[in-house]
Amino acid sequence: MISLYKNDTQLRTELSFKFSEAIAEKGEGFSDGEFVKHCLMIFAERACPGKKYLTEQTSLSRFTVARKIDAVSSHLEDALAERIRKFSHYSLAIDESVDLSDTAQLVVFVRGVTEDSEVDDELLDVASMKSTTNWWEYCTGSFEDSSKISIGS
Repeated sequence: MISLYKNDTQLRTELSFKFSEAIAEKGEGFSDGEFVKHCLMIFAERACPGKKYLTEQTSLSRFTVARKIDAVSSHLEDALAERIRKFSHYSLAIDESVDLSDTAQLVVFVRGVTEDSEVDDELLDVASMKSTTNWWEYCTGSFEDSSKISIGS
């Protein structure tokens, strides 16, 4: 069998990122990584005892999962910011929505066009509006204080 990984450390790191990403995509708590590891241990003991050490040495503590999710999030934000900087023209769309707990949310999208006439739509932010139900109040009070992504030069 040809391995795509140079060593077991690289494989464990990749697995840790993939499991953390799956936990984040499902909106589960960071501590679910410990449950996932427990299930993997049960599987490894029976299905592939020779590789059980990989599961034992793969960290899925809530702190590790949080760090991995933060690293992926930071990378995605940087990639998004880089794409947005390439826009020659752009527009913002702001919409008000309600989540499952009936809390008002502000949803912000950007649509941009590059010099090559490529069109790109991206979700910029979803923010809970617990303190106000007026999106304009929220925008003027929030985006002036903490602009996540700078558009333009």
